[in-house]
Amino acid sequence: MAALLERDGIRRTTDRTDSALVDLPYIIPAGGNGYTRYDIFKILLDDIALGTNNTQALLDTELFRDRQGKAVAPQGEFTTFEVDTKVEATPYYAKNLKRFYNLPHKGEYSQIEALLKLVVQFSDSQTGYYTNGDKLAQYVSLRSSNDHVSQLETFVRQNGQSYYAGPANGLALQMIQFTNELNQLLDPSIDNSTLELKHITLTQFDDSEQQPKLLKLANRYQQVLEILPLDNR
Repeated sequence: MAALLERDGIRRTTDRTDSALVDLPYIIPAGGNGYTRYDIFKILLDDIALGTNNTQALLDTELFRDRQGKAVAPQGEFTTFEVDTKVEATPYYAKNLKRFYNLPHKGEYSQIEALLKLVVQFSDSQTGYYTNGDKLAQYVSLRSSNDHVSQLETFVRQNGQSYYAGPANGLALQMIQFTNELNQLLDPSIDNSTLELKHITLTQFDDSEQQPKLLKLANRYQQVLEILPLDNR
């Protein structure tokens, strides 16, 4: 992940010193001279935080081919990123490596937390210009300050501290709004027909099969919001 995010290039006279591999789009021919362009790394970040599996769905038919060049389905099980997946504790002698990648000094740590921290850790460039790295860092993070930002949503972590998400904090904003909507829908004192909903439909909420899935998703979002990196840029 760090190799994909690194944007301190060696060519100081070109904009490639500000570019990283994650900035490259994924392009699929769309017939004739047309093509479809995907921000594949952002889709991967959604999968990591939100628990979706859109990267695999998008790439399956393109990445795996038989000897004749025909697209085939991949073999084996491909699981999504789960909140309870942990990375094995790093040996003590690797303390410099842990410091470089901003990892905990002791014990296991969350896979999701480690991956999203790298997005912030490797977002800067030596030129000091605002780059796609800054946008990605904001996209995966929460703010600890509400200064100079409008349209903020607030999330209170288990430590009692309030954190904030603005339009640039796309993942956090979506998760906070989703959980707020579900809490409103579950509140018996609120007439659900009066609510302005963005992430959940009344049909979904009223469906006896869908509602447990909504509750499970909200629980995941709560856990992920607890471990998102902080960034106030």
